[in-house]
Amino acid sequence: MTGSTLGRFEITDKLGEGGMGVLYRARDTRLGRTVAIKFLRPEVMADPARSQRFLQEAKAVSALNHPNIVTLHDIGEDETRGTWIAMECLDGESLRQRLARGQLAVPEAVRIALDVARGLAFAHAAGIAHRDIKPGNVMVTTSGLVKVLDFGLAKLAPSDQPATDSRSPTGSLPLATATGTILGTPGYMSPEQVEGRHADARSDVFSFGVMLYEMLTGRRPFEGASELSLLSAILKDTPAPLRGLRPEVDARLEAIVARCLEKDPARRYASAQELVPDIEACQDDGSAAVSWTSLRRRPAWLAALGLLIAIFVGLGAWAWRRSARERWARKEALPEIERRTEADDRMGAFRLAESVSSVLAGDPQFEKAWLDVTQGSPISLRTDPPGAAVSF
Repeated sequence: MTGSTLGRFEITDKLGEGGMGVLYRARDTRLGRTVAIKFLRPEVMADPARSQRFLQEAKAVSALNHPNIVTLHDIGEDETRGTWIAMECLDGESLRQRLARGQLAVPEAVRIALDVARGLAFAHAAGIAHRDIKPGNVMVTTSGLVKVLDFGLAKLAPSDQPATDSRSPTGSLPLATATGTILGTPGYMSPEQVEGRHADARSDVFSFGVMLYEMLTGRRPFEGASELSLLSAILKDTPAPLRGLRPEVDARLEAIVARCLEKDPARRYASAQELVPDIEACQDDGSAAVSWTSLRRRPAWLAALGLLIAIFVGLGAWAWRRSARERWARKEALPEIERRTEADDRMGAFRLAESVSSVLAGDPQFEKAWLDVTQGSPISLRTDPPGAAVSF
């Protein structure tokens, strides 16, 4: 495969492979950019109905233009190599790789969780659920940007895979059951996924809660010696109290995780749109970085010292995030704005430009790109009712 071509793409090297397909790095000769191309395994696309459903979902996912969602550039079929997806190529490491080195600092966990939640919120607002949220589907780029990967692929998994392929608690493959087909990754499934029932945005919220619990404690909330015992734990067990494993976590952050992990979907956040403000509150006031209850029980001078440390940690996290967002805006967002403008995707370019305007205000290259977007072909907006406020 390496060294071959696929239409306008030149495949340069193999990046990896998983249960759904094989990933390659490639060069887009038309636009002069590097992309990642995933070839889906033939057994995944064997069913014509499944293939058609995937193509429909891919079109919907391609419209998710958000900084925290990997951008899907193209999709197609090759006679010999099958269905492929071209997406942005990211430099960095998966959250799974990061967690292999141990639990995260609380501010870092909250920052990553907030970016994941924002990406999910954008997708949920568009009526799209991920259905396989896990550390392996979250990428942290070298610039610090967090991206959610593989929207829609979980639903593609065929129901006739051998049972031995799905024993890993971190492998994304289906399990055939008497009540239906379970889609997702066992260690991060929601109860409704375990039972083969309909999974929507609330299922993503549950999986998000599992992932945040793991980021904060270094272990998943539900464990089992076998796959069956793991699935049983998801259905029946109550996780160990988060603050019992990580005392410095604030009670409000613990409450957020607990609500995400409710067995009954009706008791969870209805979608990530509801979840984002609560996490933002933890990050903005620094409460996620220190337990105020524990500080009040200490001597006054120690409490004051703890408060100062919390303030410095909060300021440091804010500065780091600001710097990371500025690097992303310059290295990734700005070239993407220019590319979309050249491709006559002015609405997409405008939305992305507006999202980074506060970071790049005054930058000559950005100001030129902004003029190209806003003074080029006019963008037509229709509102219902006429005259209603428009937000992006």
